[in-house]
Amino acid sequence: DVFNNKYGTLISSTNILLKKGYDVLFDIDWQGTQQLSQNNNSILSIFILPPSKKEIEKRLRERERESSEEIVLERMSKFEDELSHWKEYDYVVTNDNFDSCILEIKNIINVERIKRANQKNILTKIRDLKD
Repeated sequence: DVFNNKYGTLISSTNILLKKGYDVLFDIDWQGTQQLSQNNNSILSIFILPPSKKEIEKRLRERERESSEEIVLERMSKFEDELSHWKEYDYVVTNDNFDSCILEIKNIINVERIKRANQKNILTKIRDLKD
């Protein structure tokens, strides 16, 4: 329950994708990230910052579903609390240019994939090289 909206994702659907080797991306707030972290300690978390407080308010006002003044004011009243959770994340990127932000996120994912700890078959590969 975030800003009077209910959100959720089926664990079974997520597990099917993970077992097939897919990355699963969630567009969630800090509360959702905490819930995922409690259930799985191998998640990669990326906190996306707006370029400024003024810009986030502008973006909220431009959204059709959140164009009511009441909703914008409620979201902005919680902005600093939302922002305070950035330290709980593995990475922080700023969305001041959408294409650059997406590229930065893709780069983070690629770096995480090639980390030794994330390579599931690395021991087998090393053993094979020794033979």
